[in-house]
Amino acid sequence: FFSSRRRHTRLLTVTGVQTCALPILPLAELPPGLRVLLVEDSSINIDVVAAVFEQLGVDISVALNGAEALELLDRLGPAFDVILMDLQMPVMDGLTATARIREREDLAVVPIVGLTANAYDSDRDRCLQAGMVAFVTKPYTQEALVRSLLVACRAEIGRAHV
Repeated sequence: FFSSRRRHTRLLTVTGVQTCALPILPLAELPPGLRVLLVEDSSINIDVVAAVFEQLGVDISVALNGAEALELLDRLGPAFDVILMDLQMPVMDGLTATARIREREDLAVVPIVGLTANAYDSDRDRCLQAGMVAFVTKPYTQEALVRSLLVACRAEIGRAHV
Protein backbone atom coordinates (compact mmCIF):
# COMPACT_ATOMS: atom_id res chain seq x y z
CA PHE A 1 0.00 0.00 0.00
CA PHE A 2 1.19 3.50 -0.73
CA SER A 3 -0.15 6.99 -1.35
CA SER A 4 1.08 8.80 -4.39
CA ARG A 5 1.82 12.45 -5.02
CA ARG A 6 4.44 11.95 -7.77
CA ARG A 7 4.31 13.98 -10.96
CA HIS A 8 4.22 12.07 -14.25
CA THR A 9 3.96 12.89 -17.92
CA ARG A 10 2.81 10.15 -20.24
CA LEU A 11 0.85 9.83 -23.47
CA LEU A 12 -2.25 7.76 -22.84
CA THR A 13 -3.73 5.49 -25.51
CA VAL A 14 -7.26 4.89 -26.70
CA THR A 15 -9.93 3.04 -24.71
CA GLY A 16 -13.45 3.54 -23.36
CA VAL A 17 -15.54 3.34 -20.24
CA GLN A 18 -18.63 1.20 -19.88
CA THR A 19 -21.23 2.41 -17.41
CA CYS A 20 -24.51 1.15 -16.07
CA ALA A 21 -26.49 3.99 -17.72
CA LEU A 22 -25.63 6.62 -15.11
CA PRO A 23 -25.59 10.26 -16.27
CA ILE A 24 -22.17 11.92 -16.53
CA LEU A 25 -21.45 15.02 -14.44
CA PRO A 26 -19.61 17.95 -16.00
CA LEU A 27 -15.88 17.84 -15.15
CA ALA A 28 -16.33 20.96 -13.00
CA GLU A 29 -18.45 18.86 -10.65
CA LEU A 30 -15.62 16.49 -9.72
CA PRO A 31 -15.55 16.88 -5.94
CA PRO A 32 -12.43 18.59 -4.56
CA GLY A 33 -10.21 16.40 -2.39
CA LEU A 34 -11.52 13.17 -3.88
CA ARG A 35 -9.85 10.11 -2.27
CA VAL A 36 -9.40 7.06 -4.52
CA LEU A 37 -8.18 3.58 -3.67
CA LEU A 38 -6.58 2.00 -6.74
CA VAL A 39 -6.35 -1.79 -6.52
CA GLU A 40 -3.97 -2.78 -9.31
CA ASP A 41 -0.99 -5.12 -9.63
CA SER A 42 0.65 -3.58 -12.73
CA SER A 43 3.20 -0.83 -12.00
CA ILE A 44 2.66 0.61 -15.49
CA ASN A 45 -1.09 0.90 -14.94
CA ILE A 46 -0.50 2.39 -11.48
CA ASP A 47 1.75 5.04 -13.03
CA VAL A 48 -0.81 5.88 -15.73
CA VAL A 49 -3.69 6.25 -13.27
CA ALA A 50 -1.55 8.21 -10.79
CA ALA A 51 -0.43 10.62 -13.53
CA VAL A 52 -4.00 11.37 -14.58
CA PHE A 53 -5.46 11.70 -11.10
CA GLU A 54 -2.62 13.74 -9.64
CA GLN A 55 -3.12 16.36 -12.38
CA LEU A 56 -6.72 16.64 -11.14
CA GLY A 57 -5.77 16.91 -7.46
CA VAL A 58 -7.17 13.47 -6.65
CA ASP A 59 -5.56 11.76 -3.63
CA ILE A 60 -4.69 8.21 -4.71
CA SER A 61 -3.71 5.26 -2.54
CA VAL A 62 -2.67 1.91 -4.01
CA ALA A 63 -3.17 -1.72 -2.99
CA LEU A 64 -1.50 -4.37 -5.15
CA ASN A 65 -4.28 -7.00 -4.91
CA GLY A 66 -7.73 -7.57 -3.46
CA ALA A 67 -6.46 -9.04 -0.19
CA GLU A 68 -4.22 -6.02 0.39
CA ALA A 69 -7.15 -3.73 -0.35
CA LEU A 70 -9.32 -5.52 2.23
CA GLU A 71 -6.53 -5.26 4.83
CA LEU A 72 -6.24 -1.55 4.13
CA LEU A 73 -10.00 -1.07 4.37
CA ASP A 74 -10.03 -3.04 7.65
CA ARG A 75 -7.53 -0.53 9.06
CA LEU A 76 -8.99 2.65 7.59
CA GLY A 77 -12.68 1.86 7.13
CA PRO A 78 -14.57 4.07 4.68
CA ALA A 79 -11.64 6.43 4.06
CA PHE A 80 -12.09 6.45 0.27
CA ASP A 81 -14.69 8.09 -1.94
CA VAL A 82 -14.13 5.71 -4.89
CA ILE A 83 -12.40 2.36 -5.38
CA LEU A 84 -10.88 1.43 -8.76
CA MET A 85 -10.55 -2.37 -8.86
CA ASP A 86 -8.56 -4.44 -11.36
CA LEU A 87 -10.43 -7.66 -12.13
CA GLN A 88 -7.45 -9.99 -12.59
CA MET A 89 -4.79 -9.93 -9.87
CA PRO A 90 -2.78 -12.49 -7.93
CA VAL A 91 -3.73 -13.41 -4.34
CA MET A 92 -7.34 -12.14 -4.64
CA ASP A 93 -9.11 -11.00 -7.82
CA GLY A 94 -11.22 -7.88 -8.09
CA LEU A 95 -14.62 -9.59 -8.25
CA THR A 96 -13.95 -11.51 -5.03
CA ALA A 97 -12.65 -8.38 -3.30
CA THR A 98 -15.69 -6.39 -4.49
CA ALA A 99 -18.07 -9.03 -3.14
CA ARG A 100 -16.32 -8.90 0.26
CA ILE A 101 -16.42 -5.11 0.30
CA ARG A 102 -20.15 -5.17 -0.49
CA GLU A 103 -20.73 -7.47 2.50
CA ARG A 104 -19.50 -4.73 4.85
CA GLU A 105 -22.15 -2.28 5.95
CA ASP A 106 -19.65 0.59 6.33
CA LEU A 107 -18.41 0.13 2.74
CA ALA A 108 -21.58 -1.01 0.97
CA VAL A 109 -22.18 2.33 -0.77
CA VAL A 110 -18.60 3.19 -1.75
CA PRO A 111 -18.61 3.22 -5.58
CA ILE A 112 -16.33 0.61 -7.16
CA VAL A 113 -15.17 0.87 -10.77
CA GLY A 114 -13.81 -2.26 -12.46
CA LEU A 115 -10.58 -2.14 -14.47
CA THR A 116 -10.19 -4.80 -17.15
CA ALA A 117 -8.41 -5.67 -20.36
CA ASN A 118 -11.66 -7.25 -21.63
CA ALA A 119 -14.52 -5.23 -23.09
CA TYR A 120 -17.09 -7.98 -23.52
CA ASP A 121 -20.71 -7.66 -22.36
CA SER A 122 -20.13 -10.65 -20.06
CA ASP A 123 -17.32 -8.75 -18.30
CA ARG A 124 -19.55 -5.71 -17.86
CA ASP A 125 -22.33 -7.91 -16.50
CA ARG A 126 -19.97 -9.61 -14.02
CA CYS A 127 -18.78 -6.21 -12.80
CA LEU A 128 -22.31 -4.93 -12.29
CA GLN A 129 -23.45 -8.17 -10.62
CA ALA A 130 -20.52 -7.94 -8.19
CA GLY A 131 -21.62 -4.44 -7.19
CA MET A 132 -19.47 -2.20 -9.37
CA VAL A 133 -20.97 0.95 -10.86
CA ALA A 134 -18.87 1.00 -14.07
CA PHE A 135 -15.78 -0.45 -15.71
CA VAL A 136 -12.88 0.95 -17.70
CA THR A 137 -11.04 -1.04 -20.34
CA LYS A 138 -7.27 -1.11 -20.66
CA PRO A 139 -5.23 0.59 -21.92
CA TYR A 140 -6.57 3.65 -20.11
CA THR A 141 -7.13 7.12 -21.51
CA GLN A 142 -7.31 10.24 -19.46
CA GLU A 143 -10.90 10.77 -20.61
CA ALA A 144 -12.01 7.27 -19.61
CA LEU A 145 -10.41 7.53 -16.17
CA VAL A 146 -11.97 10.92 -15.48
CA ARG A 147 -15.32 9.71 -16.76
CA SER A 148 -15.13 6.70 -14.43
CA LEU A 149 -14.65 9.07 -11.48
CA LEU A 150 -17.60 11.17 -12.59
CA VAL A 151 -19.79 8.07 -12.96
CA ALA A 152 -18.71 6.86 -9.52
CA CYS A 153 -19.41 10.28 -7.97
CA ARG A 154 -22.85 10.31 -9.58
CA ALA A 155 -23.53 6.83 -8.19
CA GLU A 156 -22.48 7.97 -4.71
CA ILE A 157 -24.66 11.10 -4.95
CA GLY A 158 -27.61 9.00 -6.18
CA ARG A 159 -27.30 6.57 -3.28
CA ALA A 160 -27.00 9.41 -0.78
CA HIS A 161 -30.37 10.82 -1.88
CA VAL A 162 -32.30 7.52 -2.03
